[in-house]
Amino acid sequence: MAARFRKIDPRIWTDEKFRLLKAGEQRIAFYILTAQSNRIGLFSFSVGKACEDLDMSPQTFRKGFQKVCQTLNWVWDTDARVLYLPTWWRYNQPENANNVIGNLKDLDDLPKTPLLERFSTNTTYLREDLIQTFTQTLAKRYPQRSPKRSASQEQEQEQEQESPLPPKGGIAEDSNGLQPEEILQKWNALPGVKPCKTLDATLQTRIGRRLKEYPGPAWWEGFFQQVKDSDFLCGRTNGTRGSFHATLDWVLGPKNLDKILRGNFDTIPSIGKDRLPL
Repeated sequence: MAARFRKIDPRIWTDEKFRLLKAGEQRIAFYILTAQSNRIGLFSFSVGKACEDLDMSPQTFRKGFQKVCQTLNWVWDTDARVLYLPTWWRYNQPENANNVIGNLKDLDDLPKTPLLERFSTNTTYLREDLIQTFTQTLAKRYPQRSPKRSASQEQEQEQEQESPLPPKGGIAEDSNGLQPEEILQKWNALPGVKPCKTLDATLQTRIGRRLKEYPGPAWWEGFFQQVKDSDFLCGRTNGTRGSFHATLDWVLGPKNLDKILRGNFDTIPSIGKDRLPL
């Protein structure tokens, strides 16, 4: 098999989440990023092979593997034995449309897994000029694997009026069980943002959907830290219309959340704000 090129940002060593891992856990994370991964960040993963390659006992590996997934918000489908790194495209961006088409051929090697729906709808880190090729290729080459939504369902998703989806069976999620009230409390502790006094039904639904996408406490800590560090979001800059103080509902909206994660509101762009390829 020909060698496949992978990218690991050197700033991984200063990333707050990666630094939470012990040396053995960091070794597991590097192994996952370089050994069995494919070109799309959604791949079959053999725990047995990992134990052999790393010369670890199954007990030691499983304990470290669980900690890595929880800390870095990687998602493991225990039934299909498929691992998903949701921000893979951020550090392994296809060069052009032809690369997108070629990379998606790796889906041929995957068993059936509910993680495919997440992969198919996650274009956050793809360049805008590649998103159309990504969605069209999935619909044409893998129609049975491309999520099907009616017009009314897409409208509901945009407005986020539907109830949060229940957990998908077979997927190991964070077991800490964050609740909307905890998110509200963490938000109100941030200096400079607009406090949220009530948790109405609309906001509770929006928080619930974000918790489905990002269940790990480590992700929320990093996200709130990014908001806290933003002079714009926390009202520390004055524009022509005065200072802006972000609301919880505003930052959790799909479009605004995407902009925040991309660093659009960072006070010092591209320095210390990039996240790991989770």
